[in-house]
Amino acid sequence: PRSRPTRAAAGAWARTWVYETDVTAAARWDAVVSAAGPDLAPELRSQAFFVAEYATVIVPNRITTRDEYLRVRRPGRGVALNRMQRVAVWKVIEAYRASADAAGSTDWDEKAMIAATHLDAMAAAGHARLADHVLVDEAQDLAPARLVFLRALVGQGPDDLFLAEDSQQRIYGQKVVLSRYGINIQGRSRRLKLNYRTTAQVLRYAVGVLAGEEWVDMEAQDAAASGYRSARSGPVPREVRAASLLGASEPSAALGRAWRHGGRRPGRLGARER
Repeated sequence: PRSRPTRAAAGAWARTWVYETDVTAAARWDAVVSAAGPDLAPELRSQAFFVAEYATVIVPNRITTRDEYLRVRRPGRGVALNRMQRVAVWKVIEAYRASADAAGSTDWDEKAMIAATHLDAMAAAGHARLADHVLVDEAQDLAPARLVFLRALVGQGPDDLFLAEDSQQRIYGQKVVLSRYGINIQGRSRRLKLNYRTTAQVLRYAVGVLAGEEWVDMEAQDAAASGYRSARSGPVPREVRAASLLGASEPSAALGRAWRHGGRRPGRLGARER
């Protein structure tokens, strides 16, 4: 397979050259989970569980041994594991790492943690951090290792990190609390309620879709979908129901044509199919 070398940092997380290969982490997880012994419970035999466990527990906590994994806290995972289950899970993780090591491969979360470890070591040796200030958008979708990397980029101080996030737009579902990764925003966060992007009618429609759901922000605080307002006004969103995604295409196209024939500019039109 094709490969590209990247320089790794010193320490337990990075001692040699690392190579990216065409073998994906997902394929590697599928292989090791399928080969797991009978001691791994059926409810744990999924790629999704191991990907999340690795990204939110193993990597950000720099776990390298079974004993470390048996002791580590797993807040927010939603799946309780007793000692025997942890031992079985660790065997799969060891197999994953052995496979990756044989291929000289690391996944993106590991790369972020390797970089963070290197930056922390450089700072401990007296070198300046790489950045004075870091600004990040869509922070709700960052895995813990990426947050640790951001923390390592800039030293703690006034205006060190600015994170913009929207808990209602979280794609991957995993709730992340910043304080667990060295980013303290307690008492320093602000909720932005004035929407400049969408119209009041679209905002009202979207908030209605979110009604009844519970949301938690990256400060582990309630992120209610109420209290927002828009600086713009426009037409009321219109729902066109269809039996299938294919069946929705023609009504959407017909509506678009009608809007254009009515004199509306194409750049101001939008249709959402789901």
